[in-house]
Amino acid sequence: MESGRKNKGPGGLIGHVFSWSIDDIMNNNLYKYNVSEIEDTFSSLNYYLNSFIYPLIEETRADLRSSMTNLHSAPLVPILGLEENNGFKDPQNLSYLLEVERFDQVYEPEKGDLIALAEVRPKCIDDLHGPLLSYHFALVTRMSYEEANKITILCSKLIIPDAEGNGHKMFAVYITNLTTNLRIWNALHPGEGTNTAILDSILTFDPTMEENCGVCSDKIESTDVSESRKVIKSLGLDDSQRDAILQCIAMTECNHRNSVKLIWGPPGTGKTKTTASLLFSLFKMKCRTVTCAPTNVANLGVAKRLRSCLNGALELNTYGLGDVVLSGNKKRMNIVDHEDVHDVFLDYRISALLYCFYPGSGWRDESGDDLVENGRFEGKSINDFMRKLVTENAKENKKNNKNKEKKKKKKEEEKNKVSSQERSKSKSDGDGDDEAKLHETTPFELAIIDEAAQVKECESTITLQIPGLRHAILVGDEKQLPAMVISEVCEKAGFGRSLFERLVLLGHSKHLLNVQYRMHPSISLFPNKQFYENQIMNGRNVTLRAHDRRFLKEELFGTYSFISVTNGKEEFDARHSRKNIVEVSVVAHIVSKLHKESMKIKEKVRVGCISPYKGQVFAIQDALGKTYSSDAKDKFSVNVRSVDGFQGGEEDIIIISTVRCNGNGKIGFLENLQRTNVTLTRTRYCLWILGNAATLQNSGSVWGRLVTDAKTRGCYHDAFEDKNLCHDICNVLIDLGQLRSLFAPDSIIFKAAKWKEATSLLEKLSNGWRQQRENAASICDEEPLPQLLEWDVVKGPVRLFWTIDILRENSTDTQVIKVLDILPVSQVVEVVKKFDVLVGNYTVNQMNRCLYKESEGGLVLPMTWPVNQANSRSNYSSTDLATQLSTMSLVNDPRRRNHLRWRANHQGRGRGRNRF
Repeated sequence: MESGRKNKGPGGLIGHVFSWSIDDIMNNNLYKYNVSEIEDTFSSLNYYLNSFIYPLIEETRADLRSSMTNLHSAPLVPILGLEENNGFKDPQNLSYLLEVERFDQVYEPEKGDLIALAEVRPKCIDDLHGPLLSYHFALVTRMSYEEANKITILCSKLIIPDAEGNGHKMFAVYITNLTTNLRIWNALHPGEGTNTAILDSILTFDPTMEENCGVCSDKIESTDVSESRKVIKSLGLDDSQRDAILQCIAMTECNHRNSVKLIWGPPGTGKTKTTASLLFSLFKMKCRTVTCAPTNVANLGVAKRLRSCLNGALELNTYGLGDVVLSGNKKRMNIVDHEDVHDVFLDYRISALLYCFYPGSGWRDESGDDLVENGRFEGKSINDFMRKLVTENAKENKKNNKNKEKKKKKKEEEKNKVSSQERSKSKSDGDGDDEAKLHETTPFELAIIDEAAQVKECESTITLQIPGLRHAILVGDEKQLPAMVISEVCEKAGFGRSLFERLVLLGHSKHLLNVQYRMHPSISLFPNKQFYENQIMNGRNVTLRAHDRRFLKEELFGTYSFISVTNGKEEFDARHSRKNIVEVSVVAHIVSKLHKESMKIKEKVRVGCISPYKGQVFAIQDALGKTYSSDAKDKFSVNVRSVDGFQGGEEDIIIISTVRCNGNGKIGFLENLQRTNVTLTRTRYCLWILGNAATLQNSGSVWGRLVTDAKTRGCYHDAFEDKNLCHDICNVLIDLGQLRSLFAPDSIIFKAAKWKEATSLLEKLSNGWRQQRENAASICDEEPLPQLLEWDVVKGPVRLFWTIDILRENSTDTQVIKVLDILPVSQVVEVVKKFDVLVGNYTVNQMNRCLYKESEGGLVLPMTWPVNQANSRSNYSSTDLATQLSTMSLVNDPRRRNHLRWRANHQGRGRGRNRF
């Protein structure tokens, strides 16, 4: 195949995408001067909507650029055939029908996917330019339900089949999904008759103006509000949650103006419970409501809560469960694992109805007529009474339907005023077809946007233009992470800001949910003070003894701890993201201890490991491997995610790895207050923060205040307090070749008092100094020490025990100092007893080299020999050597084999500078 000429192609956002060359996509300055900072207030609706158009185009370009740089790992599927589709027209509608392979573990294109048609499996961007065929961008516009392996695409360029009829092998390579951005584009270009009433009301905001409707506020409380008070009393809500729901219900009764209400839900305050309880109350009122959220997790959370509220609560004169519908992408929602919402999920409803109306298994068109006219169903007669009852009911229903039609026309003339007969519906951010169905049904009165602070303002315009909509409720917390923005240009322009945050900045009131039910009080203390001005109270459940759980006995693993890891080193991984291998080893050690303890006590434990850097997340995942389950249903589960991935989640224990470790206090985007807030508020029982205290304190950020707060509260600990943890860190530093860091005065192994005193002694020994004493072999009144076992005074009764060992490396034997232990004099017998392993392991030649000493100017020099050089101590007899070896021992504990090595510049005698 060969590509034809470039053409004008379709318009809109996809037209921009199809017009870009690869150079355009990779150019971060392509729209730099077209994107302006998004303002706080807007003079008109057109100005408001236009403010988001270029940022949306630029963000789409940045998304494509990010995907193109990772083409080597992009999903793809072989193309088996290609032909022009019905409606094909050059150049406006280059629509093709693709046949692709279908089998397990192969990419399955979905509607809205942007794909590249390429001749080879691309490993880099240049591979898109094949030897015979250059790439084509295409948008998947339709999936065939009859033939699962056929998809309809809209192509960027004309494709001409080969004259010989032999098409080249091609692949459909996944780039990104444009569904959301295409919806936003359509919302920013509303057609005539679009409902923009709510958008008009949010262009600006005057905090001096009265927010509540003056007409409605003078009215006596309606029956619906009174009934709702009774309903919500049974839902176990606190005062702030009840007040929020009642205010929202009161707002729905206002027909005089369009309103937007904000519910502010800090972490753990029950946003999901409040939203579901509000939906339950609206359901009871028969108020048609659409609910949406930016994530599948949030949508499922609300749906599950609402479903549990409805259990056993369906009564006469209310709508049934059939009037609650959850829609969305079945695969991305992983709906199979959420059985409690199967009966309200749209796809399952459709499957059930198809079975019911399938001629071979269910109701047929003539079945209803036969039942009403002849009193027969599937050939079975019913008695006259039943026939009359059914017939009369059918006539009554027909009459009621006519009345409903009249009422419907009247409502439309009154600008879609909603009657008391409307129903409630819950919807997630699903397929585009679901969105179209919303616009075709009876108008909704109310929209609820959950996690609204995570939704770009331009994205909110999709929901706020639903026909008939008069009020909106935004539930969120602007002090947590906003929507993710890829483009730096868009980030600076404020493209990620939510409508929730903008209204708060303008002074719009927000109803605070002021009781948190997640965190132990010692965990919530710091974020409550730093981010919420101590407005949040602790729920009774978190103050009970049952919430005060200890999973590890060591003091540094209390409910709330900052654990200082001083010897870490930040570096970049292959993805150019930071990581800190020392902190990785600490995380792995802690998780291992938790797993062992949980197996002993046989209690279910959920652990979360959070890091702001993806490089660290991948490193921790690699270190843990597949040892632990990530399924929260298992007895012990571990989830390792970035901060963004943990927003909205919670675990029993959270371990935070901050990664940064440098002398200048640079911590990058760790300074972001919203990111910090999310990081610190994901746990129920224990929060353990790993980091370099000096780096964080020098940053002048909230992390410095956190370290200071931990010290003030007695929650600050050093990693060396756990001996096994200290050992793991030392091993990692040795593996990384960071011996200078290991033996630096501020090293983790020298934090204890006796180690600090030993530092200068070790330095002197490494430089050749030896202590002179009258009886060098004796340390006490007991038996003399073995000849090779050396000791020196550290402080008071504490002694440093060491020996000379031989390290064979690169065909060279080198004398090294091996530190055995630092112990009181009273424990010298234990050292002597352990000093016996060397006898069986050393040859005569090795022993001679250990005993050999060369001095110069009063300093002992380290010696090196080629491995095959003859003995240096020929005057040493085998008998003498055997006698001496029989009295020797060596500590065989790998944790205490800290080597201090001399080095020489040439073979034989070492004359160079002595050092570690």
